[in-house]
Amino acid sequence: MKNALTRAAEELAASDGPEQITVRAVAKSVGVTPTAAYRHFADRDELLDAVKQRAMVELATSIGGRLATIDPDDSSQAAALARLRASGEGYINFAIAEPGLFRTAFSRGGQITEPPSDPHTGYEPYQMLVSIVEGLVRAGLVAESDRAIVESTAWSTVHGLSLLLIDGPLRLLPEPAKHQLISETVDFVCSRYVSPS
Repeated sequence: MKNALTRAAEELAASDGPEQITVRAVAKSVGVTPTAAYRHFADRDELLDAVKQRAMVELATSIGGRLATIDPDDSSQAAALARLRASGEGYINFAIAEPGLFRTAFSRGGQITEPPSDPHTGYEPYQMLVSIVEGLVRAGLVAESDRAIVESTAWSTVHGLSLLLIDGPLRLLPEPAKHQLISETVDFVCSRYVSPS
């Protein structure tokens, strides 16, 4: 029952965003009484946390799908940069493909501030970025002292563009222009903050 309720809440989030997630609405969707749903979730915050965790797993899966195209044993500078590029593209493309889940993943409310790691990959999206930046450091592309700023800058750049593309004025761009903007933004992250030594 708990899984069915969580799936129903995830479907509501995907179609209508996090604001639509209520225990009552999810119970109705599954065909049970709100009282039955409250046996599994104490309140809306607990239900929202479960959906936020699933949304983060979906986001991590999108990034992981892009990363899977790069040989994990390749420690070259080119591969390290390709991983940074792939993670940015996977992040932004997930936001565009699943705006409701993306909004939910980073929505206010709930009780958790950082969703737990995906039990299948051992990573959540930010942890994946940390690992990628560690690869850039090992490849000699980023100084150890710059690691934190590269992580923060890369994340805030792709997250900001994601929000502008789904909720801001950039949502009105034609598709080819969106794809070009994504590519150029990821290029900017790779070239501006990662300088080959």
